[in-house]
Amino acid sequence: MKYIGEGYYYRVYEFDKDRVFKELQSYWFSFKKIYSLAKERRRTSFTKSIIIAHKSAVEERKLLFMMKEKQFFGASVSLFANPTFIGNSLNYMQDKVVVMEDFFSKSSLDQNKKAIGEYVEFQKKLWSFGLHDTTYKLQTNYGIDTQGNVVCIDFGEFVFTKEKAIESILKQKWLYRQSYKNWKDLELKNYYTERMTTTITKENLNNAWGKHSSP
Repeated sequence: MKYIGEGYYYRVYEFDKDRVFKELQSYWFSFKKIYSLAKERRRTSFTKSIIIAHKSAVEERKLLFMMKEKQFFGASVSLFANPTFIGNSLNYMQDKVVVMEDFFSKSSLDQNKKAIGEYVEFQKKLWSFGLHDTTYKLQTNYGIDTQGNVVCIDFGEFVFTKEKAIESILKQKWLYRQSYKNWKDLELKNYYTERMTTTITKENLNNAWGKHSSP
C-alpha cells in the first residue's frame, strides 16, 4: 500500500483507487507528538504537558472505541466516508475524499461558501444523533466525497452529552484554531465566522440534540 501521510493518531495509506487504510499510531507516538505541541504552542510546564499528552492519547482511543461499539450512534456511516473497522482493532478502511483544505484551494469562492454552509448544517445533523465534534478542524477533518457531499473523515474527538457539547460551543473554539488564524482568504474566513457564530449556538443545539438518537 502506498503511504499518503499521518497525523497524531493515524497513519494513512492508499488501499485502492476508491479507499484508504488508516492504521492507529502507537500510544507513545501520539504521546510524543502531543507533548511537543503542548510545549511549543501552550508554553506549559513539563508536568502539565505530560498530563495533556497522556490524556489526549488515551481519550482519543476511548472515543474511537465508543464510535465503533455504538455504531456511530445510529448515524449513517456515509456521513463519515463509510469507515469499516478491521476486526477487533481501531484500524479502518474509508472512502477517498477531497480534503476540504484541497477543495478550497481548487474551487471558486461560491463553491467554497456552499461547502462551508453544508459543513455548518452537517454539525446540526450530528447533534440530531447526540454527537458533537469538538475540534472544529474544517480544513483537515472534513472533505467532499464522490457525490459532492461534505463528510467527516476524522471522528476521534467527539463528545456524546449535551452538557459537554454546550460547553464546547460557548467557548467558540473555532476562533482559536491555528488553521483559522492562518486562513489567508479573508472573505471566506469572514463568511465561515458569520455562519459559525449564527448557527453553532446553544439554542440551535437544544432544538436539534438527540432527535434521531437510537433508543
